[in-house]
Amino acid sequence: MPSKLRKSPGSPADLGAYRASGPLDGIVPGRRTVKILDLQNVDGSGTEGLEPLQAFEDLEELQLERVRNLDLAVLGQLPALRRLRLERVAGVDLGTLTAPAQLEALRVFDLDDDCVVPEQMPLPASVCDIALSESRRGHTGRQVAKLVAAIDWSRLPNLTRLSIRVGGLDDVEPAQVDLGLLRHLPLLESLFLYGVEHTGAGPSPLRPPFDGIPRQNLNRLIIDAPLAERDLITNELRETFGFEEIAVRARKPFVPPPPPWQISETSDGQFAVYGSLADAFDLSSDETEVDALRTARRRLREADPKLLRALDFDPESGGTAIAAASRSDLEQALSVLGLA
Repeated sequence: MPSKLRKSPGSPADLGAYRASGPLDGIVPGRRTVKILDLQNVDGSGTEGLEPLQAFEDLEELQLERVRNLDLAVLGQLPALRRLRLERVAGVDLGTLTAPAQLEALRVFDLDDDCVVPEQMPLPASVCDIALSESRRGHTGRQVAKLVAAIDWSRLPNLTRLSIRVGGLDDVEPAQVDLGLLRHLPLLESLFLYGVEHTGAGPSPLRPPFDGIPRQNLNRLIIDAPLAERDLITNELRETFGFEEIAVRARKPFVPPPPPWQISETSDGQFAVYGSLADAFDLSSDETEVDALRTARRRLREADPKLLRALDFDPESGGTAIAAASRSDLEQALSVLGLA
């Protein structure tokens, strides 16, 4: 079913904020002035993809979330687009993206491994804000590292805000990047680096004496460090830079997660597994992990209601944890769900 354009809840009419979910075939702004558009669950397979966006001449800010199999070339033809956010993207070749000349902000969060990151991803000198992130359990920072390597930072003299984040609440393999890129950003005002390890020539700019971090305009700095070094580095940063908004977050050693659906014993004597039910059940692009959990519960209820009552579920956006007091109950549940 084609998407319907709906006003974003709670937004004033003059903001021009709208949203839609599903295929965009036939969608047009009509008499509405659409300046901000949040699109979710768009699958380019067998549809017009993003081509209908050519009619949105007033569009200044675009968010694409939970999208797949899209050609991004049309975005370069949007005359007013200044802010672009890509989040939870699958099956997309970022080499098809020609950034519009007036682009100011680019945010890329949670690229699936099947997304292609080109060796070079040209961005216009107008870009002043970049955020790259991977935070999902079981994923790695490799896509973020590829994005960092693909961007020619020497051609972004107006960049004032940079955020590169890998991990956070869940363990994610750190991104290996050359932080020498910071030397190309003299106007940087805000810098956030988390889950990033320096692999370039010379010492890391995130360690004393912090050579390579631009100092002319910087007024906000957030990085991470091993817990044992955090206080020392915090003090050194404050002495070196002299402004208040400095934070050093503790970084835990990365521990690779077990394979999906591998049973492990928890500290309280329970047995648990974790994985993405949405991926395992191969649901459509507009269905979430919560939808997948409903499917799992239904299958378990039909097979053995008593077994379902013996299980605890803890869903999140990237997957679901399933726990039981008995290992045999968990093994039976995995068998019923086709995950054994």
